[in-house]
Amino acid sequence: RGLMGNAPGACLCSDGEANMSREALKAMRWYDMSDAEEDLFEPVRSGEFRICIHSHPAQPGFEIDVSDGVSLVIVDIELGDMSPMAGTPPGLMLQLHDRIVQANGVSCDSAAMMKALYSADTWDLVVQRPMEFVAEIDRCGYDELGLKLQYAPNGASLMVDSVMEGPVKDWNDRSVVFQISRFDRVVEVNGFRGPATELLIATNDEEASEILVLSILKYTHMPMFCE
Repeated sequence: RGLMGNAPGACLCSDGEANMSREALKAMRWYDMSDAEEDLFEPVRSGEFRICIHSHPAQPGFEIDVSDGVSLVIVDIELGDMSPMAGTPPGLMLQLHDRIVQANGVSCDSAAMMKALYSADTWDLVVQRPMEFVAEIDRCGYDELGLKLQYAPNGASLMVDSVMEGPVKDWNDRSVVFQISRFDRVVEVNGFRGPATELLIATNDEEASEILVLSILKYTHMPMFCE
């Protein structure tokens, strides 16, 4: 379980990327106040963006899933006396399942990232917002899914650690658009969304239909040096 306080009151960071063309920034899915200001009031549906969050006396925080060991995934936003994102452009409000991949210059180590944020007055975050897809997995003839999963006790998703021989690999072999792969997250099983522990039970329900319908979150790639 991770709970980080001192969060609200946000603005966008600016850095050397501000000198890039708007087209280049869009290609990178990188949002910066000086180059994409009109985008800020539309939700970032998927991709990567950067934001700074300044401290506020209300002291709300974020509940964090650190099960992958290399990032911080938002499980819940704990509200203080006011919204923790007061002053944030609406399109860049942090949301459930957003994945923080860099925190105040630190990346690839969940514990170090949390430490970097714990007492800081300003949080400089690189955030990835996932896209969601559905996979219908035919379990006929298999005892197991062939998925190695990890989860945080406080989490609301199951992180895919690896895909082995089994019906999920069969689905991957047939799929022409999406692949279920490492760092993806299962957020729904046969219409059920809820705590990670109950999602795990649902994936092993022998009385359920042989067709397992999974809703999967896929992020932009984890930085190569984190894998």
